[in-house]
Amino acid sequence: MNVIRLLFPQPTDIVAQTLAKRSWRFLRVSDTMIITGAVIPPSRCLIVFTDDQKRKTLCIFFFDLDTAREDTGPIGQGFLQANFKVHENEGHTQEQVNKVCERLMAENFRILLGRFERDPEDGEIRFSIALPYRNRRPTVAQIDWCINMGLETVTRVMPQIRHLVERSW
Repeated sequence: MNVIRLLFPQPTDIVAQTLAKRSWRFLRVSDTMIITGAVIPPSRCLIVFTDDQKRKTLCIFFFDLDTAREDTGPIGQGFLQANFKVHENEGHTQEQVNKVCERLMAENFRILLGRFERDPEDGEIRFSIALPYRNRRPTVAQIDWCINMGLETVTRVMPQIRHLVERSW
């Protein structure tokens, strides 16, 4: 790490410090992206940190992994194909898709930090938190808090979404 980065750490450097503090393994994909994971039964989450330098925002994406699919490699390799999806191409009915979208919309109204998103192309569901850092870099405590809130939200909501889909078969 060069002297300038030591004096002025990038948001992903602070993410790496936060994950090291938690003793979590992670993969630094680039200067602007880090991938890690967490297992909090019944959920297994892939967590992706991206630094949108243009908008000066650290984005944190939480993907609930589909436990019915096989892992295809270490953190980051193949996991994006194992994300939980609700889509007609995945064997779900339009009614199931509608119920899930309605439930995610209700959750988004209720929560204060972050939002659920569903990709209409493939049905991938994720939870995201955007942490703007304009004139100051985010702190380890802020990133740690966002990780806790994201995991808490995903582990509370995604089992309900899975149950909703399974119940309506």
